[in-house]
Amino acid sequence: MVTMKHIANRAGVSISTVSLVLNGRDAGRVSPEVAERIRGIAESLGYRTNRLASSLRTSRSRIIAFLSDEVATTPFAGRMIEGAQDAARALGYLLITVGISGGAKSPGSDREIMGSSNTAPTASSTRACSTNARCCRSP
Repeated sequence: MVTMKHIANRAGVSISTVSLVLNGRDAGRVSPEVAERIRGIAESLGYRTNRLASSLRTSRSRIIAFLSDEVATTPFAGRMIEGAQDAARALGYLLITVGISGGAKSPGSDREIMGSSNTAPTASSTRACSTNARCCRSP
């Protein structure tokens, strides 16, 4: 796995400089020539952001959980979930689909286990996403 340290060593710059460039925060801080060299090295080495490491540093996982106890029984479930995945991916999120059992209010239900105070509304109160949607919840 290629790391920022590998890129920094190859480019002859600090890891902080590589981080600024690869995270798009280099404007006015790093010369355009150095930034372009870093991007080229990263691309040639096949650098990919480690999303798990990024989520630990930023406290943002960019993961959406799609919880439903009903959606799988609808005739359009597959296409609806695929559309939600496409919309999430277009916005840089990962969609995890979870079929909950026992309903949202049952003691010991999957939703309760996942922490109902931190979850989005159930499938019955959601609507389909478009690729430019910022939120998939109905009021």
